[in-house]
Amino acid sequence: MGFASSIRQARQMVVHGHFLVNGKKVDIPSYLCEVEDIITLKEKSRLVDLFKENFKNANLNTLPYIERDEGNFSATKKLLTLWDSNFLFILRLLLHMFYRDIITAFFFNKSVIYILDYFLVLDTFFRNP
Repeated sequence: MGFASSIRQARQMVVHGHFLVNGKKVDIPSYLCEVEDIITLKEKSRLVDLFKENFKNANLNTLPYIERDEGNFSATKKLLTLWDSNFLFILRLLLHMFYRDIITAFFFNKSVIYILDYFLVLDTFFRNP
């Protein structure tokens, strides 16, 4: 998210209570954020030059499910949909590459065929919404 320059620094920032999640102080590094949670740097912590520089100079190749707000020093965890990821591309690639080989190898195992047919139906559905 760009609040810290390393994982160790991020953990230390959390332990020292520099973050709010949905307006509540969080000081547990293993805290799991939910979808639509807003992670904010505390008002007092925004004055620290190191934290300002980290957030402003963060790598812009952020994750597709993180939405940053530089004005408020906050980030929001968004719902990752299949369209935001490369999931469909990889699924199609695997299906086209291995479908015939898997059916030939597991001809008598119907469960594998049903699973692959299910993925082909999904692939067709998502390709033509």
